[in-house]
Amino acid sequence: MRSLKLPTENPGRYWDASAEGIRTMLGLPPGGPIPADAVDSVRMGTTVAARIRLREPMTIGVLSEHRRISPYGFAGGAPGALGTQHMERADGTVWPVVGCDSVAVRPGGAFVWRTPDDGGYGPATPSAP
Repeated sequence: MRSLKLPTENPGRYWDASAEGIRTMLGLPPGGPIPADAVDSVRMGTTVAARIRLREPMTIGVLSEHRRISPYGFAGGAPGALGTQHMERADGTVWPVVGCDSVAVRPGGAFVWRTPDDGGYGPATPSAP
């Protein structure tokens, strides 16, 4: 199994990032047709991560899910990975923030957040060597 992450800094570059990713993995030219017999299955995720630098005192409110229970898969697919979030102080101290929380923060720190991964679709298949 091979994986690929297309750059997200320039979303306008890829009209259809999923299809472009398949073309890249198969060594096909950009925008060209994808032969139906060349693809057995495709697994994709939509994880988003962010680090928000804090410039002034504030209270951050968090209301998120899938921090204790994984997102489920479909048609026998495996569950996805949990999302996480934590605070970082300017001195490097890190502490977790739970799914439903409110945290008073000072300038110089950061709020770091990662969305849960999608669950899988269908039973796992052996990876090619």
